[in-house]
Amino acid sequence: MEENPVKPVTVDEAVDWLLWYLEAEDIAAIAAQDEDELLDQHFDTCLLIRNAFSLWGNPALLAAAGADNPDEASLVILRALWRRLNPLH
Repeated sequence: MEENPVKPVTVDEAVDWLLWYLEAEDIAAIAAQDEDELLDQHFDTCLLIRNAFSLWGNPALLAAAGADNPDEASLVILRALWRRLNPLH
């Protein structure tokens, strides 16, 4: 995957980008998961998030996610995506 030229600085911007970038079946699979299963995405979707948003060099997004490291931030972003897809939870 090429590095994303857009560096979101908020969690909402990151979620917007993921909704644009991810395939419909990937979005449907995320939406269908239980929220407590999202941690299982550490080596899949969370890895994509860490790399796409260069979380090791994006302190603004780390701060916006309230995270101390890219691993935590990627899970915060994935949870925000899941919550946007499942607004009643």
